[in-house]
Amino acid sequence: SYTPPPADTPKPGEFFPFIDTFGQYLHKDWPGKTHSVEETKQNLAEEQKDLAAHPGPDDWDQYGGWKEGPALEATGFFRTAKHDGKWWLVDPEGKLFFSHGMDCVRTGDSTPVDDRQNWFQDFPGDQPGFAEFHGKQGNVVRDYYQGKQPKTFSFSGANLKRKLGDDWKQRYAELAHQRLRSWGLNTIANWSDENVYLQHKTPYVVSVHFGGKVLEGSTGYWGQFRDVFNPDFERQLRSRLQQEVGKSAGDPWCIGYFVDNELSWGNETSLALAALGSPPEQA
Repeated sequence: SYTPPPADTPKPGEFFPFIDTFGQYLHKDWPGKTHSVEETKQNLAEEQKDLAAHPGPDDWDQYGGWKEGPALEATGFFRTAKHDGKWWLVDPEGKLFFSHGMDCVRTGDSTPVDDRQNWFQDFPGDQPGFAEFHGKQGNVVRDYYQGKQPKTFSFSGANLKRKLGDDWKQRYAELAHQRLRSWGLNTIANWSDENVYLQHKTPYVVSVHFGGKVLEGSTGYWGQFRDVFNPDFERQLRSRLQQEVGKSAGDPWCIGYFVDNELSWGNETSLALAALGSPPEQA
């Protein structure tokens, strides 16, 4: 039996462009879809009313710790401690802290635009004032752009500028902290914007990436495993951490660091076999 497509399905030859000026699918409508810049400003006004009405849990201290809970030693920094037989995070004021957070608290990601010029309607990247949202993608590990460095554009960044104005970066950062607190979130997690988390309003973690020698016999989706026995490993890590001096290093709001991410450990013998399969000079 034949089921005809929905009436609003574009006919062949009428599909392109299919992305609107806000980065949304053009040929469908749905509740919450943005239709104009004026609508984004109306949404902002409504959100500000909601944030004022729901400022966040009233039993938290400034860090999001349990304000009325047990009082442990206040060291001025986040730490771990065993209390009544259970391990806890403890905030700088000595209050028990249950980390509840969200990663990627930032002004958005970009989409490749190379070889996609006919996708977009009223493309904001062609308009004055949006040059800052153009970029270039690196480390493409698979699919169409593998081995390439395509040009990109950030629709979410452009939308924030249209919604919040020329000082959108500062206004977005302030809004992000308000949102997280209102939603009951007390941690800014990995891959977030330092312009946001260094405002010292919400505790955060930092993801640390660095170079160095790899284990030549290893394999992995994102790349080969680091040779942690090579002296260069410690040098590279220390060099990277030096970049945090004056920022997250020594900052009471910093919970801690993640060193690298999604490492290819493999199974129980993968790294042993990788070492045996490496050149003899492998550390």
